[in-house]
Amino acid sequence: MKKIITRIHFYLLALIILNFTSKWIFDFTLNLNIIFTIKVLIIITGIILFFSNVKPFKIIGIYFSYYVLSPIILIFAWLTDGLIIGIIASLFLYPVQTDFAEYQNKNFKIYEKHKGFLDGCCTYLITEKQLIIFEKKIKEININQKIDLEKSKLTNENGILKLKYQYEDYDYKLERTIKVDSTIVIRPKKLL
Repeated sequence: MKKIITRIHFYLLALIILNFTSKWIFDFTLNLNIIFTIKVLIIITGIILFFSNVKPFKIIGIYFSYYVLSPIILIFAWLTDGLIIGIIASLFLYPVQTDFAEYQNKNFKIYEKHKGFLDGCCTYLITEKQLIIFEKKIKEININQKIDLEKSKLTNENGILKLKYQYEDYDYKLERTIKVDSTIVIRPKKLL
């Protein structure tokens, strides 16, 4: 049983590494919900394998201790609410953290991108659905305002994407917050 769980753990880890490489080189990835499920399975199998390698202690137990220490450090960081512990916790959480779809229509998804603990605001990733379980990165956009993606609309007109959205801005003359409509034209990069 231990060998089967070990194989599953490392096969899933290899799949994540392959997906990361594919995402980095080809802008083509598995559906991010599937990736999140695989990451959770890696953590669960890592915890199981840690406890199965404690007695007698094996050197691989040090690797599997990462999966046990991560939640402990996260809980400690949450309880202490400190900056240093928060940075350490973000280092442990970065491999597990995934982006969730904020907006989706028939062919496209928009994710709010998380790059780390001290990340700037409002980077969004637009992907196109491919063959049910795959997604192709179309464009990463940085808007300096938080937008309400539930009220947004993404349309495809002759291969050119248009993202219509609303955001809140402060009008200094009126001294109040106003809603502003805006549109971004996205030209997907062509494959050579």
